[in-house]
Amino acid sequence: AQPSLSKNLDQAAIEALTKRIQFGGDEVVKAKDGAGSATLSMAYAGAEFAAKILKAVKGEEVVTQSYVSLDACTEGGKKVAQEIGTPLEFFSVSVKLGPNGIEKILPLGDLNEYEKGLLKAAIPELQESITKGVNFISTSKL
Repeated sequence: AQPSLSKNLDQAAIEALTKRIQFGGDEVVKAKDGAGSATLSMAYAGAEFAAKILKAVKGEEVVTQSYVSLDACTEGGKKVAQEIGTPLEFFSVSVKLGPNGIEKILPLGDLNEYEKGLLKAAIPELQESITKGVNFISTSKL
């Protein structure tokens, strides 16, 4: 469920690439001298995801990353929760999409020690964001 790219890179390259991915939006703002953000990148990602959904609705097999409720696929969601080691309501995972939505949540796969450390560090902030989002929706008038 994850690329094997990390098997071809040394640890220094992996850490440098991770930092660029995490702070890529900051690089764009700096390159634009504070006069803009990475909205085009976000729009492109949204358009790509929408295109994948349309393919799935037409019956094509699509596997993509998505931030989903782990309850969307009980078996797959439980497996991911076990891999994470913490019961989270939502998580970003690879999913198999079909005409009716999520057909399967795929496992994370093998994580190396560096990836496990990043995951462990992210969980408290992710849990806080999930709580804020759930509270926002439950109190909104949407």
